[in-house]
Amino acid sequence: MTWYNRQTPKLYHADLGIPQNAQTQHGQMLLDYSQHALDAALDDRYGNIVNLPKSLDTSKAQVIEVEMQGSKTTKVVYRIPYNEEYDLVMVLVPDRRFVKTVWLNKNSDLHNTLDASKYDVPEIPQENEAVASVQPYFSKS
Repeated sequence: MTWYNRQTPKLYHADLGIPQNAQTQHGQMLLDYSQHALDAALDDRYGNIVNLPKSLDTSKAQVIEVEMQGSKTTKVVYRIPYNEEYDLVMVLVPDRRFVKTVWLNKNSDLHNTLDASKYDVPEIPQENEAVASVQPYFSKS
């Protein structure tokens, strides 16, 4: 038996609901990219990702996925416009401003094949609780 009580991480998707206490909005934050993210930018299936953003305004980014351990948000997947055809997806450890990886998605890709079995669903809120109102992503086209 371990001396600590480690909670199993829970994974939430915007289309299924994200808990109200998930911390996803950090304003404008400078980013620190992992070597893996930098390598992924040079080897994306749609071509090289040039000019990775130095900062991210989380209020303008679409939250796609959130991982939480207890009440702590440990990972957030953000999607932002990249160019007329693609969006940039970034996986961040928010409290460290650390970008784990990046990739491009066609901005017309709405992920209609979501496997809900891979995600947790927030508990039904009580009277004074609410589920975060994270809108599903829709492209500009």
